[in-house]
Amino acid sequence: LASFDDINSQGGVYGRRFELVVEDSKGEPAETLAATKRLVDQDAFAIVGSYLPDGGASIDDYVRVNEVTVVGPMALPLRMSSPPNPYLFYFTTTFSDQTRSLVDFVRSRTGKDAKIGVVYSDTDISRNALSGLRIQAAMYSMEIVAEHSYKTGAFAADKAVASLIENAPDTVFFLGSAAGDMDVFAREMERAELDATLVGLGVTAGTGVQNLPSGIASRTFLTLPAAPPTADESARFVDVMKRGGAPIRNAAMQLNAYAASRVIFEAVKLSGKQPDRTTLVGALESIRDLRTGVVPPLSFGPNIRVGSSSSIIVGIDPAKHQLIPIRGLSAPKEKP
Repeated sequence: LASFDDINSQGGVYGRRFELVVEDSKGEPAETLAATKRLVDQDAFAIVGSYLPDGGASIDDYVRVNEVTVVGPMALPLRMSSPPNPYLFYFTTTFSDQTRSLVDFVRSRTGKDAKIGVVYSDTDISRNALSGLRIQAAMYSMEIVAEHSYKTGAFAADKAVASLIENAPDTVFFLGSAAGDMDVFAREMERAELDATLVGLGVTAGTGVQNLPSGIASRTFLTLPAAPPTADESARFVDVMKRGGAPIRNAAMQLNAYAASRVIFEAVKLSGKQPDRTTLVGALESIRDLRTGVVPPLSFGPNIRVGSSSSIIVGIDPAKHQLIPIRGLSAPKEKP
């Protein structure tokens, strides 16, 4: 709301003011679809910064049929059809592509065909990440020597480590989706003397990994869809929030919503003085390297509906108990 108030205070776009209409999805798939229908019934021009708890599956067909553009939805996991839904414009990369970038990172570190162990849970997030691991490992002819799956809420670190250790993987991909599981697993790796590099998804790792003992922390690496914005990069966001009297309560959601507002403002500008839903899609497709200050630079195009396919790699500083950058934004390598 603060961002919409900000642009309206400047006269809007071509003299057109923006009205923000909010419907509560309650964070549930069925309610998300119902809330989306209510917005469409009110002739919403576009939907911005919404949260899709099931990755977008429940509203995919609905917005396609009704030709309503959704900009910057937060979806876990992000699901991409082929060809992609023309009305869904995502900002950050899939878990599959994040894991593919992790494989690239492991390959660059080892300089050889690493022996891989993998631990994953029974969730869509894990399955999405696992698909990326298998694609990229096959590209490099890297062998997955051991796998261990578990049910969410029933993770046994000792069993997971025991299932891997006899195959002596030199790299373990931990693709669980519950915060805290990776922390427990890492400590069990060290106790059992499984001498392997540990890599995983930063979004699901939990803050406990930042407090790992130095021995395991020094060989633990995570992927994130973006680096936290610097003070300079987020200065405009902070200023807009302050002037709008909006406290920062959920930074991730608010940063995404702010980015979505900046994208829709830019797209409306590019649509001309008489925008409609068709010209809006074309305008979004024409966006290249748009910098909102709070998410990676965004570029879309025909059949390109993820604004950034890159991710970063971070390590752990055991002394300061914080994440440290290892490799900047990079997209997964494609097969030659």
